[in-house]
Amino acid sequence: MRSKDRSGAYVRAEISRGRTDDPAIDATVRAAACRQAARARTPGLAVSVERVDLRQKVRMRRAGSSILFVVDASGSMRICQRMVEAKTAVLSLLVDAYRMRDRVGLVAFRGQGAELVLPLTGSIELARRSLLVLPSGGRTPLSEGLRLGREVLERERVRRPDMLGLMMVLSDGKANASPAGEPVTEALAQARAIRGAGIPLVFLDTDTTWEDPGIGMKVCDLAGGTYLGVGELSARGILDVIEATLPDR
Repeated sequence: MRSKDRSGAYVRAEISRGRTDDPAIDATVRAAACRQAARARTPGLAVSVERVDLRQKVRMRRAGSSILFVVDASGSMRICQRMVEAKTAVLSLLVDAYRMRDRVGLVAFRGQGAELVLPLTGSIELARRSLLVLPSGGRTPLSEGLRLGREVLERERVRRPDMLGLMMVLSDGKANASPAGEPVTEALAQARAIRGAGIPLVFLDTDTTWEDPGIGMKVCDLAGGTYLGVGELSARGILDVIEATLPDR
């Protein structure tokens, strides 16, 4: 993104429109050189520079990312070591997040609601600790996890408009609890709200059953997100999706 201060890489110059706090000397001299023939010569001055010649540097810097993990901590995630696999993939992602100086946060949903376990932070160590001690058990209030995740990223957008937000949902999609008693309907409504808010979403579906499939794919479709099945639950696969979802990384 374009930098508003003197940080970032100098990529080009533009005509100075009142700003001269970060002058592009090279471009300014080139602009002045083209006008020397029409200007009076000043002894001892190689190039006469006037205000019309002034050029300002345009700098670009990497836009930071706010990656919010919305993790299903219900009892069904303990089956077939799904939670272990999910934690392993996320822990690997934290190494990349540290390298890229991203902010990460963690929402967990289980029982009847969702909890912001870790607010968005630049401390990858805090994220790692929060994930390692994350308990699991109870029902699956998927709608509450999606709702809280959306609200956290909407608040982050207001506080840091230059950050790129991403919701990373890890769940088997077996919604069976919600405030109004309509877990599937409410989860799908929250998916539409996420799309309406313009929040990129990646749904990592850990479901391995065929007789009672979850609604992960449907949620992802309504949210306009990217879907990954359990066979793609790896750090490398997830990183590739993040790179594609947040191309400015």
